[in-house]
Amino acid sequence: MQINEKHPDELSRLLETAGEFIFRSRAEEYWAGCAAEVREELCRSAVQYRLEPFLYYYLWKVLPPERKTEFQKAGRAVSQNSLPLFHQFDSIRKLLNENSIRFVPFKGAELAREVYPDLSLRLMGDLDILIHPGDIDRAIALLRADGWTGDEFRYDHHFAPLERKGVNVEIHFDLPGFHSEEPAQFWKECRKTGNAEEHRLSPELNLLLQVAHAAGHEWHNGMKLLLDLAFLIRRETIDWNRVELLAKRFGVLSPAPLFAVVPELFRHAPGLPEFRGEIPEAIRNDFLALLGENCVFPQSSWLILMNEPGRFSPKWWRTRLKGLRPQVLYVRYHLEKGHPWQLFLCACRDGMRKAGFAVRSLRRRQEPQMQSYLKRRTHIKHFFEGFRQ
Repeated sequence: MQINEKHPDELSRLLETAGEFIFRSRAEEYWAGCAAEVREELCRSAVQYRLEPFLYYYLWKVLPPERKTEFQKAGRAVSQNSLPLFHQFDSIRKLLNENSIRFVPFKGAELAREVYPDLSLRLMGDLDILIHPGDIDRAIALLRADGWTGDEFRYDHHFAPLERKGVNVEIHFDLPGFHSEEPAQFWKECRKTGNAEEHRLSPELNLLLQVAHAAGHEWHNGMKLLLDLAFLIRRETIDWNRVELLAKRFGVLSPAPLFAVVPELFRHAPGLPEFRGEIPEAIRNDFLALLGENCVFPQSSWLILMNEPGRFSPKWWRTRLKGLRPQVLYVRYHLEKGHPWQLFLCACRDGMRKAGFAVRSLRRRQEPQMQSYLKRRTHIKHFFEGFRQ
């Protein structure tokens, strides 16, 4: 099934440029060798994919004045938005360390601080922390006592977000995309940082996590994932044999086929294993087109839910409706026990909102552009599932 016949050259060129900057450290030389129309094309692509801070970081000396001002402003905005998250992040780390809670920060904030060369290069939305199974109840109690508030139900790998001063933190008991029966086994792949009970994922497990998480979300943050992987490989020493062993142990996707789908970005990455499979041109085209369409069709959780293969199954209904359970509504709306009519009205409100989201999602599926987009997602999903260990 070939969905897209036109190769998206602009995105391919943007990925090639990012690879040159990250792995070869020759940004200004590369830029000087580009024609004027190519430079302007790269600037337009950077705006589309919210990579203005990336180009500014590497090219601030040689950017055209109007682009330099625009991209510098975008980078400062990212840095300013990150400050509250890092302030709360440091507060949580201090609290958990002082109370001997074993934890692993991961994803956005941890990557921005440990992997990226500058905080402005990594957009963040919330904080993600993996807690050791033996400490999870105590950790949540400590956070609530410290002013973090939120619902008291759990998803497939994390609890409902807790919020304080406009910042959300997700407490995880499993890694996204892994669906492990024994989450404690991840801790064998973690290393202590020297800060009491704080740990860090091994580079190999971190690499697999980024790929598993993005695949689980249908690659809707594909460009961010690709840069996460590139900077992680640039910063860390990766044992590629270990990567394959862990992928097989945890039953997750190896990153090797992804590297082969977008060779422009990873062409100069050190030590990448040779990929022996075949990547059809249609897959490459669809994946690049999917990255572009994700800027046009930003994924909503309801759009994903209303199109997943198991929709309307008993398990699907149980998951969708667990937010209407009385114990959840009591916490969400701060209700006192003994007021059934208040509980009923709150359940009706949430139920109607869910129904509204569902109807709008089903209606949007009829749009030709959305149909093409969903076909690409399915095409890519089935292709990568064929390489799952």
